[in-house]
Order: sequence, then structure tokens, then C-alpha cells
Amino acid sequence: MKKTINFLLRLGLVAGCLVYAFWGLNFQEFWQVVLRFNGTAIVVTALYSLLGYFAAGLRLNYLTRFDAGNRVCFDAYMLSMGVNNIAPAKLGEVSKAFFLRTKCNYSLARTLSIVFWERFFDLNALLLMGCAVAIIFKVQLAFVPLAAGVLSIWGALFIIKYFPATAQWIVDKVPVARLREGLGQVREQLVHGVNLSFFLVLGLYTAGCWLLYAGTVVLAVNWVAHIPLPLDKVLAVFVISSVGMALPSSPGAMGVYEAAMVFAMGLFGVGKNSALALALLLHMMMFIPTTVYGMWVFLKSGMSLKKIHDAEEQGGE
Repeated sequence: MKKTINFLLRLGLVAGCLVYAFWGLNFQEFWQVVLRFNGTAIVVTALYSLLGYFAAGLRLNYLTRFDAGNRVCFDAYMLSMGVNNIAPAKLGEVSKAFFLRTKCNYSLARTLSIVFWERFFDLNALLLMGCAVAIIFKVQLAFVPLAAGVLSIWGALFIIKYFPATAQWIVDKVPVARLREGLGQVREQLVHGVNLSFFLVLGLYTAGCWLLYAGTVVLAVNWVAHIPLPLDKVLAVFVISSVGMALPSSPGAMGVYEAAMVFAMGLFGVGKNSALALALLLHMMMFIPTTVYGMWVFLKSGMSLKKIHDAEEQGGE
């Protein structure tokens, strides 16, 4: 029943986003916008966007304490992106953990903790950028919950680090065994193996990844589409579209990303034809290389969606 309700909610979200993105679109003008795109800029921007994936692979290798190797970690990251593009429910994160376990003989708890730190710092980056946008555009109502989100997460880590007995008591109350293992590993790392330098280095890796991601949108808006938005407004578009990409919805966030881009660019006076054309182009830049390479890793590794589903089910036991 839960899965059915979850599926229907996601389906409703995607359907609503598609209607919003395409409603009232003038297809003739839309095509004219596409024809005006700078072909050279498209190629350069597409190649530049790959740098963000390499940086994400380097960060993942850092999280393995440089044990897995850059190639394995790059493959793991691209695999997760590729699986997320074709499968529902963000199974890419499960496939990444499964791949690292297979390639490096890591325990489930270790792979869960690696994925936790990766996603946790991405969340912090997104929240902090959201705070910056809220401050720049004086949107206090958005700033307050975003700032509260950042502070509450770090507050939880502070409790785990400096009140380990309390943290262990909380972990012991988690009813899901595999999740309890992963949280226990995170707690152990915070108490014994994680220090300020770990956070600083991971923060630098994460900042590098997100700056490269943002650079792709800056190039696409200002160079590919010739839309003269200033940097602060492009940053706002990037943050809002990234939230759309992160929402659990359709595989690859199809429809949701486009709606987020149309909404964000509409805030700054960009018409739907231009916004949607650019959104579709950017989405294809993200979708095609990650799916092609990710599926190549998927097939080469001998994995299957059934194995990934089984791994997810085991995590829920």
C-alpha cells in the first residue's frame, strides 16, 4: 500500500510538472530558440560538464581513504547516476554501495557510511547555496528554514561526536537492522576516525564539485543561449533546478527538472520558450553521458536491477 501511494504521489508530481513546463508553449518559437543556440558553446559546455563527474569520483575516492582508486570511484559515481536515470526511487545510491562492496570487499556498514557522507555534504552545499540566494534576493521566509536545516544537521553531528553514549542509545532504537549498522559506522567514525581536517577536506572536494556543476549552468545560460542574466540570478536558477533534480520523482527527474528551470528562469523574466529549450538541453547534457557510461559499467559489472532491488530490500530488513 505504501509503495502504491508513493508511486501515485510521484506520478502526480511528474504529471503536474510536465503540464506546467509545456502548457502554452509556442512550438514554432521554441524551435527558433533552439536554432539560435551556439553550437560551439554546446560542445564546449558538454565537455566542461564532465569535469564535475571526475571531481565527484575524486571525492568518493577520498571518502574511501584513497583505498578504492579514482577509476573505481568514478565508475561507481557514473553507475549511480546512470541507474538513477533509468530506475525509480533513486536506486543509484544503492547501486553505488553495491558496486563498492563488490569491487573493494567493503562491509555494508562501510559503504553506507561512505554514501552518507557524500550525500550529507551535498545536502549541506545545496542548503548553504539556498541560504546565499535567499540572502541576496532578501527572501527571508526561505532563508529561515534553510538555515535551520543546516544548523540542525550539524547539531546532530555535534551530539554524536561529543555525547557518544547518547548517540549510541539513539542508534540502538532504530528498528531497521541494516540502517542501524550504517548509523553505527557513522557514529564510530565521528567518535574515533573523523576530525576537523576530514570535514575541511571533504568540504573542499564538495565545493569543487558544486562549483563545476554551477559553471555548466553559467556557460549554458550566458554562452549557449545568449541570455544576459547576471551571475547572482544564474546561481539562483542553478540552486532551484538542483532542488528539482534532487527530489524523488521520475527516473532522471524527467519533467521535474524542466519545470524547476522554467519556474526559476521565469522569476527573472525569461520566457517559457527560452527557459524550456535551455532546460531540455542541460538535462540531455546530464542524462546522455551518465546513462551511456553508467550502463556500460552496469553491464560490465554483471549487476542487475533485481540484485540492486534485493540489496535495497536487505537494507530494509
